[in-house]
Amino acid sequence: MFILGVLGYLDGDDLVCLLRKLKLTLKKTGLIVIKDNCVANGQEPEFDPDDQYYVRTGEQFYDIAHRAGFTVLKDQRSKLKQVVRELLPIRIFVLAIK
Repeated sequence: MFILGVLGYLDGDDLVCLLRKLKLTLKKTGLIVIKDNCVANGQEPEFDPDDQYYVRTGEQFYDIAHRAGFTVLKDQRSKLKQVVRELLPIRIFVLAIK
């Protein structure tokens, strides 16, 4: 399952709830791949009240995955940020069922 750039519209508890529901649809070897904005290491999480969008830290993604019953198999930073400085960092997380 691939999720691209929409999870920031959910707060942490709602995202845990969604991942738990998605987990029920996966086979034991199924994966969830998340590609989303993520603040850089050492920065505070952000919330844009106009867009109602959360930009989380990597640690928050790990915590949410763990609470939903997943293990993070892979965590990769996109190289796009190196090309376009105005963009928020993008990370790709691959989740597997615990």
